[in-house]
Amino acid sequence: MLFVPHASSEPTRIERFQHTDSDNARNWSALAEKVTSWLNKNVAPHQLVSLSIYEESHRNTSHTVHATVTHTVPIEQQSLPEDAGANIYSFKVHRGAYQTPQMKFYMDLVETVNKTGVDQGHVVAVANDSGSSNFTSISLSYDPMISTKLKE
Repeated sequence: MLFVPHASSEPTRIERFQHTDSDNARNWSALAEKVTSWLNKNVAPHQLVSLSIYEESHRNTSHTVHATVTHTVPIEQQSLPEDAGANIYSFKVHRGAYQTPQMKFYMDLVETVNKTGVDQGHVVAVANDSGSSNFTSISLSYDPMISTKLKE
């Protein structure tokens, strides 16, 4: 797990997610959907510290994938204010075959993020998908203006 120092006085906390589906492509998308839905209800962008995604095991015979979100949401904060908007975060799942050179996979990922908009905030997590011999990434994007509004 990658942990990035942050400027919050709140302690970091984690939330874990998992999804199981024999269709590996659908598996990662469903996991990203769960994470994004939870983030949209509970975590302002300035409270998000990191996102990690990973398989249950390698060779992933259980077809279970996991995500861990590290955040600084105070324990007493039950959810984001209703006027925050339901769609703070959006996600894209990006896949690349192992036969594809790794650099091409990452350049395709950069292109995807740039198409979403360089004026957006982005959080990217990458994992191996041993069940389908792919690299998989989930990129979360958010509008920094919303982040600023929620921070105030």
